[in-house]
Amino acid sequence: SVRGDQNLSSLFGNKSQLIIYHFMFSADWEEGSSFSAFDADNFDEIIIHLNARDIAFAVVSGAPANKLARYEQRMKWHFNWVSSEHNSFTQDYHVNFMQWQKQNMQPSDNTADPMAGSDAPGISVFCKESDGQIFHTYSGFAKSMEMLNSAYLYMDLTPKGRDSYGLFNS
Repeated sequence: SVRGDQNLSSLFGNKSQLIIYHFMFSADWEEGSSFSAFDADNFDEIIIHLNARDIAFAVVSGAPANKLARYEQRMKWHFNWVSSEHNSFTQDYHVNFMQWQKQNMQPSDNTADPMAGSDAPGISVFCKESDGQIFHTYSGFAKSMEMLNSAYLYMDLTPKGRDSYGLFNS
């Protein structure tokens, strides 16, 4: 469910580990990215298994909470989704870019993916120590995230594969 203002520590709940999915949905967009939505269709079902292993899960987007809530309702999702509209979280973790940043990026940056506009997909992992200290332990971007969506793996087993470009349409 879309929630109001939360800090990073509160996203852990009572868990010591946290996975954040950076959902592509900029403040000026009317709806989320279809690529992120494809991934998000799998989230509700895995959260119980993550929670059982001391892992919290949250989704972060730059769009305002009211836009996220409308989209979440339309898509019938229930995972923890928060807005970073009033902070620099998505910029800090290299999944949202201002125009001046995009102009100065190197090919190895997250925007090397041709789908990337002002937002790019990403995953960030954090660990919270018993004294409350939080450590960023991993980030993955763009193509490195494909392994997290098992539907791609099943598609890759078939003769037509992902048929991403309609190559097999007749």
